[in-house]
Amino acid sequence: MNLTPPEQYKLCANSACKKSGNCLRQICYRQLTKNDIGIYVLNPLLFPKKNEDCPYFRTDKKIKLAWGTKNILDDIPNKKAAEIKKELLIKYGRTKYYQFYRCEKPLFPSDQQIFTKIFQKNGIEAEVKYEKFTEDYDWSY
Repeated sequence: MNLTPPEQYKLCANSACKKSGNCLRQICYRQLTKNDIGIYVLNPLLFPKKNEDCPYFRTDKKIKLAWGTKNILDDIPNKKAAEIKKELLIKYGRTKYYQFYRCEKPLFPSDQQIFTKIFQKNGIEAEVKYEKFTEDYDWSY
């Protein structure tokens, strides 16, 4: 598996970690070459104590990303749609809400769960219909 992390992605040099074999940060660190002039590495003083989970761990398993929310309110009665949109704007703010709307940012699984809960809270049990789905690694910082 040859991975190319985003620019300024923090790598991990802790090969002794019990999760290092499945950690994106450690895998990318092990793949460094002479062509990698500058890198960002997590401070070794931040490594968790034995038997503690690392807050910087990122799995090497791909996640399902949802894109585009332009049509998610189309089949919902106006009053409920307005309430759902209001709650989403409160949760994410206008900028991020419209980045989702215009397919500029993906919705991570945690965001998809929030959308589903807001829909359900407003009595909508139907699945949220995003424009498309992709799979990628969780490159979040």
